[in-house]
Amino acid sequence: FFDCECLPTAGWGYEFLPTMAHAIRNIKPGTQILNMTGRFYDWGDFGGLRPAESLKFDLLYGLAHGMRPNIGGHLHPRGDRDEAVFDRIAEVYDDLRRYDRWYDGAVNLADTAVVYPADDRELRKNPAVKSCVRMLEELKVQFDIVFADCEKPWTQYQLLILPENVRLTETLIRRIREHIRRGGAFFTCGGEAARQLGDELGIRCVGDSGLDPVYFKARGPFAAGLPDMFLSLYAPAAHAETTTAQAASYLVKPYFNRAWAVDHAIYYTPPEAETTMPFLTVNDQCLWCAGDLFTGYYTKGATHLRDLVRNAIFTLCREPLIRSVKLPAFVRLAVTEQPGRMIFHLIAYTPERRGNATVVEDPATVAEGSFEVRTTGKRVARAHLAPDLVPAEFSADGNYTSVKTPLFTGYAVIVLEF
Repeated sequence: FFDCECLPTAGWGYEFLPTMAHAIRNIKPGTQILNMTGRFYDWGDFGGLRPAESLKFDLLYGLAHGMRPNIGGHLHPRGDRDEAVFDRIAEVYDDLRRYDRWYDGAVNLADTAVVYPADDRELRKNPAVKSCVRMLEELKVQFDIVFADCEKPWTQYQLLILPENVRLTETLIRRIREHIRRGGAFFTCGGEAARQLGDELGIRCVGDSGLDPVYFKARGPFAAGLPDMFLSLYAPAAHAETTTAQAASYLVKPYFNRAWAVDHAIYYTPPEAETTMPFLTVNDQCLWCAGDLFTGYYTKGATHLRDLVRNAIFTLCREPLIRSVKLPAFVRLAVTEQPGRMIFHLIAYTPERRGNATVVEDPATVAEGSFEVRTTGKRVARAHLAPDLVPAEFSADGNYTSVKTPLFTGYAVIVLEF
């Protein structure tokens, strides 16, 4: 079995568990995973007792991704037992256990994979990977993180995503190329991919773009929902020339680069005009972005970068598992499957920055929303909310079933029975 140790209120933060949850389950599928969190705020904290909703967020998220719950504490050297701690744990577990039948044996579904060379320390802190995970969750894309050396086959995935600043090994390159040869889609960013996978991407890497700051202008299907203006990347960009690929948009240069001019900063640098350097290139089912998109989102959280990634994904994936989502960005949606049913876990908590700490105290209430799920070849007999089996609204149209989400607070589970 695997242990995933994560105390988000200490040094791990709230971006750690999502990354590890999507990765660990694919190392050796079927292996039991333990989601280890703590009732306290930091290691060595004997006087901390996190709110029940804070613990529920950690454990509900883990359960939706196939991780068994565990709450750790500290035992006083005198052997004192704080009954308040056990009362809190009982409160949390009493709520979780109501959903047991929808967790047992459930398998997460995914049509997209973020690829990475191997399980290493860098995975736990790589900004581009963490930002990619965050983006995909906000977009409700169902994805795995898969290592190049894992046993799991990659044939189930429509799309592979390689974030920038990820080390490319021979094994990872080989498996990406096999996926492309099978007709799968591939989306990547930055200079390293351009250097090592140029033939597949239809480009030749020249080097750095030399632009600071970097601007771009999205066009065609990649511009859907974006402001009609030159937009900031908030990160570096590479320069590549097209060979067999087509440029879908171009980098935009500033009037002059940021610099230090003896006694003052050259900082106010608005965009001037498009260059001849590609920003997005398309080569069949392979899409390359010159800019470090995920790093830019990690740095500034600019939603136009996430919208660009959304457009890229839905340009490459014609029939995604989940589409037409009408839910707030902070709602996490995980899709699992048991024999004869599909289960949708909606988790609505918003970690909040308070001074030097990030905390969860209250669940969020979400008004009615909706999403569509691909149910090709299956007939939905009924839909209900767990655990009370209250009927849920749904309607089928071709290969997709539209599901209405109820008004809920914190957590909801919708089940489609086939």
